[in-house]
Amino acid sequence: MLTPRQNECLKAIETLTVDNVSPTIRELAAHMGHSTTSMVARHLDRLTERGYIRRLAARSRAIEVIKASDGETMASLRKRIAELEKAPVWFP
Repeated sequence: MLTPRQNECLKAIETLTVDNVSPTIRELAAHMGHSTTSMVARHLDRLTERGYIRRLAARSRAIEVIKASDGETMASLRKRIAELEKAPVWFP
């Protein structure tokens, strides 16, 4: 279970990630209204511990969402999207 601020952080990552390029900690701090990056770093640490994200050490923009903010894993979400893309589209 995530705290409201951790959930907000996870949603911000999902929102600010464009073309598989994740936001920086400074961008997350600005988006969440924090004046420093230390609280965002703490939220990221907790999200990593709980298995919601994966981070590559010593790299900027290296945050990968593993579980979405609604608890669905990204693998199952990608699978559902692929299934929807294969489904025939019917227009009346």
